[in-house]
Amino acid sequence: MPLTVSSSFDFSLIEAQVSAFWEENQIYKKAKQKSSKGAPYYFLDGPPYTTGRVHIGTAWNKTMKDMFIRYKRMQGFDIWDRPGYDMHGIPTERATELAHGISGRNDIESKIGKDRFVQLCRQFCIENMNTMSQTFKQLGVWMDFDNSYQSLSKEFMEGEWWFIARAHEKGRLYKGLRTMAWDVTSGTALSKHELEYKNIVDTAVYVRLKITNMRDRITTYFIIWTTTPWTIAYNLAILVNPKLHYSKLNVVYEGEEQNWYILRDSVDDLLLKKLNLKGYKVLGNYQGQELEGMTYEHPFHRLNPIYEQMKLKHSKAFSCIADTSASTAGTGIVHCAPGCGPEDYECGYRAGLPAFNTVNESGIIENLSPFDGLRAKMDDAVFVQKLQHCRGNPTQMIYLTVVALLCTQRVTHDYPHGERSGTPVIFRTTKQWFLKIEDIKERLIEENDKIKWMPESAYNAFSNWLTNLRDNSISKQRFWGTPLPIWINTEDEEDYLIVSSARELASLAGLEEEPQDLHIDTVDPIVIRRASTKTGKMCDYRRISDVLDVWVDAGTTLWNSVRWFSSHSKDRPLTEFTPAEFILEGRDQIRGWFNLLHVLSMVVFDKPAFRNVYVHGFVNSTLGKKMSKSQGNYILPEEITGKYGVDVMRCYVIGASSPGQDMNYNPRDVDQISKNMRILWNIHKYVIDFRAHHSVQIRLLEEVRHLLGTEELYVLSHLNVTVQSITAAMEKFQLHQTPSTLSRFLMDLSKTYMQLVWERVNCGTAEEQSVVLSVMVHVLIVSFTMFSIVSPFFSEQVYRNLREDCTELRDTWLFSPISIHLHSWPTVDHSLLNTQLEVDFNVIKRAVTAILAARIKASIGVRHPVREIRFSCGKSEEGSIDRLRDVIMLRTNSKNISFEPTRSQVFVRPNLNTIGKSWGKSSAQVVHYIEQNSNVIHERIFLNEESEVKISIEGESQEVMSVDIKKHHLILEHCTEAPWVHSREGDIQAYLDTTRTDSLLHEGYGRELIRKVQLLRKKYLLDKNDLIVLTFNCNDPSVVRAAELYASHIMERTGTHRFKLKSPDGFRFAKGYKGGVYKSRHLETEKLGVDIVCGIKLRVLLSDKKVPVTQ
Repeated sequence: MPLTVSSSFDFSLIEAQVSAFWEENQIYKKAKQKSSKGAPYYFLDGPPYTTGRVHIGTAWNKTMKDMFIRYKRMQGFDIWDRPGYDMHGIPTERATELAHGISGRNDIESKIGKDRFVQLCRQFCIENMNTMSQTFKQLGVWMDFDNSYQSLSKEFMEGEWWFIARAHEKGRLYKGLRTMAWDVTSGTALSKHELEYKNIVDTAVYVRLKITNMRDRITTYFIIWTTTPWTIAYNLAILVNPKLHYSKLNVVYEGEEQNWYILRDSVDDLLLKKLNLKGYKVLGNYQGQELEGMTYEHPFHRLNPIYEQMKLKHSKAFSCIADTSASTAGTGIVHCAPGCGPEDYECGYRAGLPAFNTVNESGIIENLSPFDGLRAKMDDAVFVQKLQHCRGNPTQMIYLTVVALLCTQRVTHDYPHGERSGTPVIFRTTKQWFLKIEDIKERLIEENDKIKWMPESAYNAFSNWLTNLRDNSISKQRFWGTPLPIWINTEDEEDYLIVSSARELASLAGLEEEPQDLHIDTVDPIVIRRASTKTGKMCDYRRISDVLDVWVDAGTTLWNSVRWFSSHSKDRPLTEFTPAEFILEGRDQIRGWFNLLHVLSMVVFDKPAFRNVYVHGFVNSTLGKKMSKSQGNYILPEEITGKYGVDVMRCYVIGASSPGQDMNYNPRDVDQISKNMRILWNIHKYVIDFRAHHSVQIRLLEEVRHLLGTEELYVLSHLNVTVQSITAAMEKFQLHQTPSTLSRFLMDLSKTYMQLVWERVNCGTAEEQSVVLSVMVHVLIVSFTMFSIVSPFFSEQVYRNLREDCTELRDTWLFSPISIHLHSWPTVDHSLLNTQLEVDFNVIKRAVTAILAARIKASIGVRHPVREIRFSCGKSEEGSIDRLRDVIMLRTNSKNISFEPTRSQVFVRPNLNTIGKSWGKSSAQVVHYIEQNSNVIHERIFLNEESEVKISIEGESQEVMSVDIKKHHLILEHCTEAPWVHSREGDIQAYLDTTRTDSLLHEGYGRELIRKVQLLRKKYLLDKNDLIVLTFNCNDPSVVRAAELYASHIMERTGTHRFKLKSPDGFRFAKGYKGGVYKSRHLETEKLGVDIVCGIKLRVLLSDKKVPVTQ
């Protein structure tokens, strides 16, 4: 029973059938077993967060990983394919809070309780993980989801504790007081890599500070500027750049003469534009270093004695410090609050100033009257408002020495936000645990040079990040995370223990069994009682309340992914698993996962965590705007797969952008891939359908190699070049090139090879048919083996259909594997590479394009033969055309090809579109000049290859202006004498002979009639085995003659059992009638070819098949 393949590409049916086939036959398991004895290849999967549904960016990431894993597995590598999930952290906490109607630490502790909250977070993550795993499986991702690594597992968390213990042993763990970014929304400190910068609009204030150690007869001030008014309460210094110049100005401000210091380049902006002070005098200009040591009065010093205490304790408090970090923004004199920003902290640290800050965990100012209760950052407007209201009324400004505020300004600038919460952060002084890494920064940079980055720009970005690397804070003040394994002496917080495993914890605490979970609800109640390492006294040690930064979770995946802490892995040294051969993530991980992997590996092993890395971009809208739920332009994978199928989506996202570049999602591109996929479906369907109606044997390529024609040699060479190109691209981690390279080859298979061999398949001998179809099957299997890593469902179904049809090859390498995914990756057959033949075919493709364009100009359809085509081209192209003249003649329906010179005139005419864009209203003069000097311009630009022709014209204001006429301002045209029509494709010019002889017309009409009957057969859903009686009625004697001459050919090509030709003189002949019963399929009139009206009647010979009924 011949195999029947659906005429339509039903992706939903294919996905269901293939998924069931994979499951029933355990194809994934068999694929892993097949390569299990190969060389090990450590691919490390970056874990996505389990906080919601899989979005299009995650789908893009996972399908690219799957493609690479499939490729390496087909190459025979025993590739590590364990997926992972990032399950701790703020996003999960916030989602859990939202689901239970609570918000913040106080609600968690009072309404739910920490223990219950931890259990809810666990449940939330596991449910989302299961949903995400199912989605990934539906996307055709073959990874070991049943054994995924999970950061909430005991095994994983022990891997983190082990790292903390190793870091402590190496002297890289310490507790320090630092000014840290603080996310008020999440209630925790944030590291540098957890921040993202966004443009916001803030109110900047210009404030004057009275100088106290100058003997001027009038009061002198520093003019400072800041976009964070609330931090003025914590000001301890001002900064100037030692190499910049500052002006001392004498001004009269609000009726009072006074002197101001300000950056010289900022004088006009502040005094003239903002304050409208025009009568100022410049008393002198000074380098910043000359201002160092000058002291000033804090604007709030009369309110709170703490400012006076600061002055007494710290000699440089409230003084001017020369520091190269001082910027030129605002007034160029920078307000410095060491407790309110990392840069300020560094400057203060160098000057011996403390990190002064009394903001609590909720972002509320406390113990600093009169600002107690105000919110840092959030109440900036209140600070500004108080200053504004006090102007001109000093009695209200009870805490100010003078009216400090000069003016305000709305400023747009970058400001750090919490990467997870999306809200602006503040900076506060807090004690945190840190990982000391600044001293190994040079080693980190040196080892990064050994890593292969794709693209190169990602290497540069990572190198720059490492250059500015700081000690990492690793502690977080949250509940849902890996507990920081530090137990502190309740009587001496400087006396602490680092616990490296659950077993060690059980031993230290005297537990009968080690805990099976390591979250805070399990480990926090555990008390270690032992002698103090300092005093020898028996003391209680309790765990500190902090959890580990979630990025430490991610950074330990290097060893946590390979299950080293499970019993069956520890017999192998951990160094055998490092570094990972390949990782692949988005470019946001340069400061995230890539960073922590590299740092933690260098701390533990003193070598990089990975050898090769591919970095992709983000998903944007068609217009290049970032996709987000808030903007309403966010899409889920189901929106694509539901309309086009998984394979189309995979093919699109994998090839949509170059490494490191964003993907601008374009539905038109997706639709085009879907159309191409249907073409590919029809290629394999053509082979199967043809064999269903013809007894054609499919043989191995080796068996027909001696019978290969030029077309077969070309397609096989092209196939092997494609294998070579894709393999090279994959080895260089140019993963995005695979879909487009393969698609170009398969489209060429359809458009070039199949059209060239059409006659041999449909009208050739059985031997010719066998050769062509055998080559096609070989090409399809090799092509779809490569395509299977991109579109696994589609490729599998094509393979299964061909395998079921080609039973004679079931025991050969082509079809012995039950699944295409059990095939090995194709290798290049160098004996089939033919560089010259490929060059020749690339030339003739251009030649054919030129000929078809000339046919369109001459209104001669391709079914009508032409007498001759002449070419004008270079010697190399001439050789290619001459070698493949038969192929060109067949493809273009031409009787002869020559290189005889053809008389023609070449001239240029103006390109009105480009000229109009260049010169607007003056274009008419340029157009006139080109029309009058066509020959000269043609000679100079096209023959002498000058870049431009300069002329002078009169401009719109009647001035003389010079313009440059360039090639894009011109259109090159050829004028030929009849019967020749010219066309050009690149460097190949074609001349078409339009002479129409009777024999050419008759052959063309015969082809037109065949085509028309074939279309009618298709329209009425006739099977290829359905024979017809064909009645043809036409009054045009030339068409009638064509039907007579080509009657036998028409009958053979259209499945005609009897052919009746009717003319004005009656029936002229009738062929093939042997009697029988017929059903009519009648169409009254049709147009044949070039508007010749004819009548065609089809009558279908009844067979044992069901005959379609006429509508």
